[in-house]
Order: sequence, then structure tokens, then C-alpha cells
Amino acid sequence: MKMSAYVIVYNSQQYLPSVLQSILDQDIDILEIVIIDDASDPPVSSNCLKLCPEKISLHRNNQNMGRGYSRNKAMKLCKGEFVLCVDSTNIIENQFLRKLLKHFSDSSVACVYG
Repeated sequence: MKMSAYVIVYNSQQYLPSVLQSILDQDIDILEIVIIDDASDPPVSSNCLKLCPEKISLHRNNQNMGRGYSRNKAMKLCKGEFVLCVDSTNIIENQFLRKLLKHFSDSSVACVYG
């Protein structure tokens, strides 16, 4: 199973290293983490890529476009079969994905959130 994750950031970059680390620490492997910087001031630093440069990519909007636009952009960039959205101020526990994915054994389930 290929799992992508994305984080939309608007002026909350101080939390980003902890958020990214919580995604990387999942007990299910993450294919990629897409960061969308929605025109933060100052811009999100590319230093965040150093946590895991082979998995993390940073994309910037030239102007603040809002969450809907940024989520749509992120979904288009994600390559995984499943996509995890983590808010830029949320740290997730290391079994978060495992707990959510078990619900997909029911074919009527299309989305899970927690």
C-alpha cells in the first residue's frame, strides 16, 4: 500500500518540524509528504526538507489561496493510494494510520478522519 501525506501551512511554520516528524514516525511507511505553503509570511523554510529529503517536497502558492485551493493542489501532487491530511498544528500519534486504515476493510468506507 502506498501512503501519501500532505500538510497545508499558513503562518504556522514553527510547528512544522514536529508535525513532519510525527508523520515520519508512523508505524506504516509513508511514501511522501507534500507541504503546501499557502503564502506564509515569512515563507516556510526549505530547511524542513532536511528531515527526510527523499520523502518531503515543498510547494508554495504565490498568494494566499485558502485551504480548499491548497488541499486540491496537494491531492493532485500526491501519488499514493491513500492520502493522509495533517493540519499544520497537529501532531499525530505513531499508530494513527494503522488505526484509521483498519476501517477500510469495509468496502462502504471511503473516508476516515480522527
